[in-house]
Amino acid sequence: MNKQDVQGIKEEVAQLSTRLDNIEGYFQNFDTTLNNHMNDYKREQESQAGRLVDVEKSMRSMVRMFNWGFWVLFGLNILVLGAGGALLVALALEYMKRGGT
Repeated sequence: MNKQDVQGIKEEVAQLSTRLDNIEGYFQNFDTTLNNHMNDYKREQESQAGRLVDVEKSMRSMVRMFNWGFWVLFGLNILVLGAGGALLVALALEYMKRGGT
């Protein structure tokens, strides 16, 4: 081997080393980009989970309010019907007391 062969080999090794460094940099960039995307995805999933919990809470609140409203209106309806029925009985008794048939 002469000096030119050794010099050629050194240049090829240097070029291969540079290519290897470039490839390594590419994979580091890819790894960083992938980690960033995964972190963004995780944050989005956590955000969606938080929004779903909020929606569930509001739905439970609406159902609870509807339930209370239903029972309040049902109770008022019973009271009104009961009062109306008592009024009809009182009127019928008064009518019969005055000599009605």
